[in-house]
Amino acid sequence: MRALLLLALAACGPSAGAWVTIEAPLRVPDQCDSVRVTAARGADEVFNSARVIPAGQQFPQTLSLYASKPADVGAELTVTVVALLGGQPATSWSTASTTVTLEDGKLTPVDVRLTNPLP
Repeated sequence: MRALLLLALAACGPSAGAWVTIEAPLRVPDQCDSVRVTAARGADEVFNSARVIPAGQQFPQTLSLYASKPADVGAELTVTVVALLGGQPATSWSTASTTVTLEDGKLTPVDVRLTNPLP
């Protein structure tokens, strides 16, 4: 699967991307039914995608994002994940962010963990 993503990256525009793995202690679909993933380079949003999580699937969830502009390659991007339930944040702690620098010719792994702060 990753090889196909790299081939697709090489065929169209900047050849860099991220393989995002989202982990959360939420039950699908009772506590979470979708996730929204965004990436920003400073104030410029470069990626925004929502994914419905089908009933029967659980976390971790994975998806790919790719550099749409040459300026995204080599720049630090902030990747933010929001777990949603009915289109709204699933819990008060259902948002997490991390940073990644996309490298030319690579599909960089990124782990984002949503963690319940309560014991």
